[in-house]
Amino acid sequence: MLLFAVPVGFIINYFHINSITIFIVNFIAIIPLAIMLSYITKEIVLRAGNILSGLLNATFGYVSLLLICLNII
Repeated sequence: MLLFAVPVGFIINYFHINSITIFIVNFIAIIPLAIMLSYITKEIVLRAGNILSGLLNATFGYVSLLLICLNII
């Protein structure tokens, strides 16, 4: 899904198609990225201590939400 949605998002943006369509395609592209980021964070948590793991979860847990909010503005 990631390999399909990212190029389609660029193409739709290049041709200046409806901005809602651009948002939906880019939103779909963020979903696999958020899943991969969650997996990576969990793997780091297993190898790090409690304080560092809490900091990583708080920092990287909201990256996808931040990207969505920046896209809306």
